Amino acid sequence: MENLEPSIAFKAGQEAKRLGIKLENSAVRNLRVGSKQYEDFISGFDFKCVDGGNCGCGGYCEKCVLSQPLNFKDAEMNEFYLQDSRSYVGNDLLFWAKNGKGYTTDLRLAEVYSKDIAERMHQAREADISWPKDYIDNNADFDQYIDALA
Repeated sequence: MENLEPSIAFKAGQEAKRLGIKLENSAVRNLRVGSKQYEDFISGFDFKCVDGGNCGCGGYCEKCVLSQPLNFKDAEMNEFYLQDSRSYVGNDLLFWAKNGKGYTTDLRLAEVYSKDIAERMHQAREADISWPKDYIDNNADFDQYIDALA
């Protein structure tokens, strides 16, 4: 299984937990609430290895990382993208495009749904996964690839 190296903040959260430091007394006090470092620290502090720590990965293997719940805040959960999880384009997720015009990997062209509509669409087809817009927008990688022959 692929080894996914976590962030320094995630490791620091794990170490604080291992040392028995209470969360309110930990380094999390120095991090801006809602920042990626803050969320990673909390995730590391709350982390539980899927295999009870027996897989030997230290919580970094793909199985352990993917088993952890994502930390979505209620305030961020009023707009959603809808992913069609049946296929990908390279490493990119496919999202429902605006106005029902197929699918897209470009978030600028993706439809934004209310929570109610996104939940109903997921219930109608489990392969359609709703993602909080703020979460995707804050974590998406917008690399541009330019064809040298163009």
